[in-house]
Amino acid sequence: MRGRDLRITYYGYNGFIIEADEHKIAVDPGANLYIFDLGPVIPRKEWRDVTHVVVTHADPDHYWHADRVAAASGAPIICGSELVERREGKSYIVYPRSGKARYDTEVARVYPMNVGDAAHIDGVHFRALPAFHGDLKISLLFGLIMKTVKREPGELFAMGEMGVLMDVGGVRIANLGDSVFRPEWARMEPDILMVPIGGGAIKNTMDEADALRAVEMIRPSLVIPCHYNCGILFRKRGNPADAESFKRRVERLDIGCAVLELGESLTYGRAEGRAA
Repeated sequence: MRGRDLRITYYGYNGFIIEADEHKIAVDPGANLYIFDLGPVIPRKEWRDVTHVVVTHADPDHYWHADRVAAASGAPIICGSELVERREGKSYIVYPRSGKARYDTEVARVYPMNVGDAAHIDGVHFRALPAFHGDLKISLLFGLIMKTVKREPGELFAMGEMGVLMDVGGVRIANLGDSVFRPEWARMEPDILMVPIGGGAIKNTMDEADALRAVEMIRPSLVIPCHYNCGILFRKRGNPADAESFKRRVERLDIGCAVLELGESLTYGRAEGRAA
């Protein structure tokens, strides 16, 4: 794709593949949490030629297969420093498929980042952005039991949380991970903003109204809503949102918005700064 338009493919949750020139970035290659699926969010057929693996935090739907994608492709992992430990000259990440924070998965290349850190890695520039994962409110037994999951020391929930600003082929792309609204985002100036909108019911991310606040403050050229209508346990749409309504409200701000179905791609013209 050298010199051609950038391509973005959406796989649900916060799972994206971003391609430009020789780069192929997998964002949050986690697991589908719908009990009748449980497969990888980003299909295995995409893994082998990935050049970078980006992880926004350690929840299973974001992190579960990150080590496997890196092993299949040889790609470096870019993630929060909380997920990485170095021992005797080797790098270990928290074991993705454990309920506890155990640093026992060795990886060949990993770049741990704290908010504000920046790094140029294999031709792509990354900067870690502020993010704050909201408490997860889950309804069980058809609403008879309500469970709230909070971040606790030694647990994987929301561990290593961060957003990421990537310069890919001259296009600045911001992915906010699972976060509630953060005023610090006003200074990042991306071309493309990937923003979660599904926090209305379970409160783990921004809902549509707060996502619109973020869009109005940041004012990118293009918005891609994500992390909504995702499977959670027995619920096929555990964090519902009306993406088409959100799109109409974004477009009233004279900002482009693309609602992507699972597996759907868009191209972004680097010269014109437009989506097709």
